Amino acid sequence: MKNKLFIALMGLAIILGTTMCNSTNVSSSNNQSQSGQTNNQGQNQQNNQTNGKNVISAQVTNVSGSTIDVTVNLSNVQAVSGYQFDVVLGDKYSFVDGSETKSSRLSDKHIIVAKAVENGNFLRVLCYSMPGTDISGNSGALVSFKLKAKKNIANHVITLSNCVICDKQGKTFDVIVK
Repeated sequence: MKNKLFIALMGLAIILGTTMCNSTNVSSSNNQSQSGQTNNQGQNQQNNQTNGKNVISAQVTNVSGSTIDVTVNLSNVQAVSGYQFDVVLGDKYSFVDGSETKSSRLSDKHIIVAKAVENGNFLRVLCYSMPGTDISGNSGALVSFKLKAKKNIANHVITLSNCVICDKQGKTFDVIVK
């Protein structure tokens, strides 16, 4: 079973161009507080979870100069032990290597890999657990990371794509991007 999960997750990591969820844009004004947006997104996640949907979302949690802190959240209905998603970087952002931080929902058995791919146009984030440990809880942050703005941007738009969540057997589930 461990090998099956590893093979499934590694297969997910190398699949390019297969979108398993909708893309979304998450906007943030450089000069506005994010607390209201965070509370509304949290409420939306709770509502969608009770409606039987898995929901993933990204939010800008802090902007300091040209550095942007991003947090990715998941409300899941099933037990989930791994995930993958891409963040569009394009010509606006670059990933700050080593800035990925796993949330308290993840155990010490979970491994996160974050790397700029496709000539730096995307950030690919992959999380897996060799023993198949489930992510705790059903709602909250999965990972946070830092991006650098390549130019002065008033509104930061973060786009998630190629989102995949799976259980310890490697079975994937539909996920809605908010």
